[in-house]
Amino acid sequence: MYVVLHSNGICEGFGEEAPFETKKGPYLECHQLHRLCDGGPDHPKNVTALCPNCHTRAHYAISARSFKDELLSKVAQLEENNDSAKLA
Repeated sequence: MYVVLHSNGICEGFGEEAPFETKKGPYLECHQLHRLCDGGPDHPKNVTALCPNCHTRAHYAISARSFKDELLSKVAQLEENNDSAKLA
């Protein structure tokens, strides 16, 4: 749930609102940027909120590697913006 709240209901891959609302809020899926089984950290900064299409793209698309690189860049920028806002 943290990742959905952190994303403000916006798919962090596509930049659009979640595709629909559930009883608990916007429907987005949690995606680990670095898989835990590959030694990725179990930390909130290692996850991103994706719509179902982007989540599937992150795992199965021919361009999955370049999409992952895009996600890493976007999440780093979001974290930087959040950190800057906290300091202001």
